[in-house]
Amino acid sequence: MLDRGYPSYDVLRELTARNVDFLVRVPTTSSFDAIKVFLESGGVDYRVVVHPPDSPATRTPLELRAVRLTSPQGQESVYLTSLHRVEFSRTKLRELYKMRWEAEEFFKATKADYFGQRQFHARGAHGVRQEILAQALFAAIARFLIAVAATESGEPDSLSMKAGVLATADYLTRLFLADPERCLPRLIARLARAPCVTRPGRSFPRRSFKPRPRWGPRGRIRA
Repeated sequence: MLDRGYPSYDVLRELTARNVDFLVRVPTTSSFDAIKVFLESGGVDYRVVVHPPDSPATRTPLELRAVRLTSPQGQESVYLTSLHRVEFSRTKLRELYKMRWEAEEFFKATKADYFGQRQFHARGAHGVRQEILAQALFAAIARFLIAVAATESGEPDSLSMKAGVLATADYLTRLFLADPERCLPRLIARLARAPCVTRPGRSFPRRSFKPRPRWGPRGRIRA
């Protein structure tokens, strides 16, 4: 499942060649010509032909399924998919695409103030890769402990990722250097007491973490 930033003929062709099923949201403007024709037709579930940007003999068009969905708020979105209508109705595709939001939630957590790396400390490629993998490993440990706490509390998929990250960071040194048999149950119990609060309608505008200049024409900025 991919969002609007990914669709391209080459990506779709590669997925098709590898027999990988996909569900891709595509822009409604500045998109494939096939999407423009699909929107003008007024249809909601058609077969379309996506042509390559150039047309050498080795690059054949792709025949895909185009689906139009409308959210409860009236927002219209269009998708390209390899999934067939017999097995996946438009309702099932809507439910399937919602699962991608878990990936967005994870990206939000890794960039949050309480967990994000902001700027890398390493100056070489290997050091940057090490920092990225270290954060991914820590996130995996925290998610595993959250899953254990959710199972023991009988509340699956309802515990807070933020609370899990902060609690794991608080207990991590004690788990390695102190008595893990005594500390681990306490950590699990703490995680079980941190439910994930659902806040419908919240929006998260994009933020730039690009370092700002410290000096300007009038001296140090915000001095």
